[in-house]
Amino acid sequence: MSRALVVVGKGALWLILAAVTVSFAFFGYGFVRAGLDGVAEASARAEREQTADGTVLERQEVGLPQGQSTTRILVRYTVPGGASYTFSQGGDGNVGDTVVIHYDSQRPDSASLYSAGGDEVGNGLLVAVGGSLMVLPPLVFIVGVVRSVRGR
Repeated sequence: MSRALVVVGKGALWLILAAVTVSFAFFGYGFVRAGLDGVAEASARAEREQTADGTVLERQEVGLPQGQSTTRILVRYTVPGGASYTFSQGGDGNVGDTVVIHYDSQRPDSASLYSAGGDEVGNGLLVAVGGSLMVLPPLVFIVGVVRSVRGR
């Protein structure tokens, strides 16, 4: 094979690797943006979050594919001002148990058994994964180019 074909082949390979590296960086940027937006939203919800005691009204075993099942509970809670709401969510509790409800003070009808602050962890992981996709592939590419130029 001629020297010119070897050089063109290596150039094409590096061009393909550069395109893959840029693709990873774009995906990483998307992950970082989504994660940061999620952290901001979870923080805003956590600031407005209120808690109330709720009562488990019903407990259901819900069938899942492949013979598995999960437990859903129906909960009623009352917010300051006297308005009562009910919701159903996967959780643990027996009929009559008291559970802590987390709700948005601006939307008291949207409640959860879990705090909005917990969403920050998942979004933070999304930022970390995105950041590593933005940094590591370009770094590996640059190291590969340097080694190739040096003849290693």
